[in-house]
Amino acid sequence: MDILTWILTAFSTLTGGTAFYTFIMYRQQAKRFKTAEAFEKEVTALKSTIEGLQKQIEFQEGRLNEMQKTLVNKDAYIGTLTADKSVLEVKHAKNKSAINRAYGCSFCDSAANCPVLQQRALNEEEYLKRIEHVASNSK
Repeated sequence: MDILTWILTAFSTLTGGTAFYTFIMYRQQAKRFKTAEAFEKEVTALKSTIEGLQKQIEFQEGRLNEMQKTLVNKDAYIGTLTADKSVLEVKHAKNKSAINRAYGCSFCDSAANCPVLQQRALNEEEYLKRIEHVASNSK
């Protein structure tokens, strides 16, 4: 009986050890599942954060493209204004020269009858009216 007791003790020890080992493994497995669920939640949260950041990047890219287009348009407008300014400077120089010659001209008997000086007076009046019109519209 002594041998049978030893065999039963060994068998129950093995069975109990196996059950204990299975219980420990099950608890570790459960912890792994909880960790995996937490990891999945963390991954989901990171994905939503990344999506939000991607939307912000797309929005900022759109704004940047609009600003670049605006900048190109303004640059073209500045180029046009510069060219117009150059043309106006040349015209002004020619007009100034013509007006100076008109004052020294002996064709007209007086400066009041000179067509060049009369046109200059009309142009100055028109220019002043435009300035007043622009000033009244800007208020």
